[in-house]
Amino acid sequence: GYPLILGVKALTYLTSMFNNYGLPKPDLIVTDTNIAPLWGNNLGQQLSIPVLSIPDGESQKTLEAVSKIYDQFLLHDLDRSSLILAVGGGVVGDIAGFAAATYMRGMRWVNIPTTLLSMIDASIGGKVGVDLPQGKNMIGAFHPPEMVLADPETLDTLPAHEYNAGLAEIIKHGIIADAELFSLVNISSLPLSRELLQKALEVKINIVQRDPFEHTERAKLNLGHTIGHGIEAASNYKLRHGEAIAIGLYAEALLAEHIGIADPGLADKVEKKLTSLSLPTKCPGLSPLRIRQLMATDKKKRSGNLYFALPTSIGTVEYDVTVEEDILIKTIERVIN
Repeated sequence: GYPLILGVKALTYLTSMFNNYGLPKPDLIVTDTNIAPLWGNNLGQQLSIPVLSIPDGESQKTLEAVSKIYDQFLLHDLDRSSLILAVGGGVVGDIAGFAAATYMRGMRWVNIPTTLLSMIDASIGGKVGVDLPQGKNMIGAFHPPEMVLADPETLDTLPAHEYNAGLAEIIKHGIIADAELFSLVNISSLPLSRELLQKALEVKINIVQRDPFEHTERAKLNLGHTIGHGIEAASNYKLRHGEAIAIGLYAEALLAEHIGIADPGLADKVEKKLTSLSLPTKCPGLSPLRIRQLMATDKKKRSGNLYFALPTSIGTVEYDVTVEEDILIKTIERVIN
């Protein structure tokens, strides 16, 4: 229901892009302290609009931080007809999109992802939200942007570890629905071409278009996230999201093998692919019970039960899978030790 533009140097044509799609001049940019000096401030000057720079990091995804954004909306006299730009990674998109969804019961926004993780995953699908101490993304909404504008040149400013973390979501997309993508993404294909970025995007786009509100198969996109989110929170967010998801992908492949729904050796393939891209598959030092406790608050839980999306082979997954508690704990222990 909205355009997604993936184009090199797309950010140099913002005004014409907005005109082409009937969007007004934006009123405010929301970015973070890392992205502001790289992209946010320049875009603010290009458009002659103010720039709000929030502290970076997952710890900013709070209702308190959203309240401060509301204050800036009011200070700049924004209303329901206003348009804001979210310029940054997944945290900026989540928090700015949530503020847009809830300010005056909804205002328009455009998402400009500047990290690999946000470009091929977080910016697609219209999910916005913030965290609670008990779990990630516990407060949120579906509030699609008017446009997603992704310029691969923004990835040139990413530190290597952040770029690598984003590769975890691309590997996830390959495991879900594109065995060729899984095969093509390797150390020799970095940095990824625009064509490979599009291939990764298409996996999520196709699923979201068929199930925009996660009633059925959109649950496939949770692959690696049920255990991964527990690991991320148990590390007190010292692990990057993509790193935690990489460990979650391996753990859930182990889980799928253990309960007999996956091809033998699948977990091995997943582990080798992740480690070849400098992504972790284990998290020594974390408490399995703490991880399990944090998984218990996962927003994907229904009627008190956790439901998993688990891989059966490279390119296919099953969703709405339940797992016995003792098997789950044993699997988590395997990625701790």
